[in-house]
Amino acid sequence: MYKAVIALALLSLVGCSATYQPLTGTYGYVVIPKNDIHHIEYHGTDKGFVENSWLQAANETCPSGFETLSKTEDVIRGTVKSPVAGQMVNLGTQDVILLGKIKCHVQEAGSSVLTDFAWQESSAQQVDYFSHAYVAKKIEMRHDQVRFIGSAPTTKVIEYLDWKFGKSVAEVNDNGLKTKVWLNRNTVLASAVAVTYKDECPNVVKILPPFSVMLLGGANNSKNLEKVAVMSSGIYKAYPKCTDPLLK
Repeated sequence: MYKAVIALALLSLVGCSATYQPLTGTYGYVVIPKNDIHHIEYHGTDKGFVENSWLQAANETCPSGFETLSKTEDVIRGTVKSPVAGQMVNLGTQDVILLGKIKCHVQEAGSSVLTDFAWQESSAQQVDYFSHAYVAKKIEMRHDQVRFIGSAPTTKVIEYLDWKFGKSVAEVNDNGLKTKVWLNRNTVLASAVAVTYKDECPNVVKILPPFSVMLLGGANNSKNLEKVAVMSSGIYKAYPKCTDPLLK
């Protein structure tokens, strides 16, 4: 009986992901326009549905056709608390995310919903752009939390990170430009958040997924974490404008 209840709970979670829609919570599509390229994500749980939905989002973005520049799949496993038989239990989850870049044959207005804010990931070859939801899943946080971290004024984001993760574990002052680093130890593998600021709007906010934290020597090496201030690869970066109406 208990196993049957858990199975029903899991089916309800999967059902929530099987509706084609713009992403507002956990599942759906994101379209990020950058110059003449559109970065498209589709978040779901079923590979076939995600593939078809990504293609639908691309067709709605470029009604006259498009060229697919790249497309990759990322499967992220995690847990979610859900009430089962009168108690909260941890249920395993598996999110399938299809990420790709397209270029429209004709520059025209499509019917897909566009997102004007994104996190950047830089490499020697290119800069890629990702949604709040994708970055959140990489560090096991909610997308609204990641949106806040990447959009809020300096005082608010520092207060929030102090409350969420405790006091910062590293701090760098470079000619008045300060960088504070917090560790998220609430997950199996620690991730990190760094805020660089000089005034009431951060210059840049960086999120380090667990792999990047391990490359710096792990969660207990605060001296190496100071290097986050100058890191440019292996991280997600946001440049807040502090104009998000939801933060007023």
